[in-house]
Amino acid sequence: MIEVFKNQDKLDITLFISVYNEEKRVEYFLKSFIWIKNIFIIDKGSSDKTIEICKKYNVNIISIPYSEPYDSTFINKIVNDHCKTNWIIFSTASDIIHPKLSFELINLFNSEILLDTYDIIKVPFQTYVLGINHKNSPWYTEKKAYIFRRETYLINTEGVHNGIQFKYKNIYELECDYPVYHLTHETVDSMMNRHMSYWNGEAILPKEINLRKSFNLTVRKFLKIIFKNRIYLIGWDGIMLAFTYVSYFMLSFVYQWEKNKSNASFRYKKIREDIINEIEN
Repeated sequence: MIEVFKNQDKLDITLFISVYNEEKRVEYFLKSFIWIKNIFIIDKGSSDKTIEICKKYNVNIISIPYSEPYDSTFINKIVNDHCKTNWIIFSTASDIIHPKLSFELINLFNSEILLDTYDIIKVPFQTYVLGINHKNSPWYTEKKAYIFRRETYLINTEGVHNGIQFKYKNIYELECDYPVYHLTHETVDSMMNRHMSYWNGEAILPKEINLRKSFNLTVRKFLKIIFKNRIYLIGWDGIMLAFTYVSYFMLSFVYQWEKNKSNASFRYKKIREDIINEIEN
């Protein structure tokens, strides 16, 4: 299959992938996207073999200082400095694309369907969380806006998720039985490590913290997975996904409370000083 892709003229699309210590996944990603002409690896200071692996492929490597996963402020500069094409993909090492979907995209771009007509291409997209993809999962997706014209994207600097948003008129939805697989959070530890950063971001990014709004959002998310997603139908897997999903919003509230209301440092300092004064006097 790789030889077939090598014999194809690579598509003149620019793909940006942001990485940090992705030695276990990045090669799978690169092999599955071998049909794209312009691939830029945005490395945030990886200390493992990520860059060594990437150098085996015909990719461009951009080194930037480490930033949290939710920090998208660097994207505009990267695009302005390096993107020379009309069409862009922003991706992560969590993604791997089925080769039959790749061929569908190659055929699409070699046709005249997209000429000055569409702004975004939606592709079949399956999100796996801790190995589970199910229609009742709160992360369930069928399609995702994945390839877009350069002038359509917007950067959301005030949100942890959906850092890239779009202004568009027409979307082309690709009908295909083969998706992009988004394989995220392989272990609970990896999920919690990433979520700690996200929870912190939920407290840093808002211009004004509204605890009531955050609490109400948590309640709505809980009701959604019970009554809309009916996540209990998945059994123990569903219970695990429910706990994981709702805990994100619960801990986001805790981090926002800490930033907004916590005086633990002051209290603890006073207790320590009072005790030492008792000892010294």
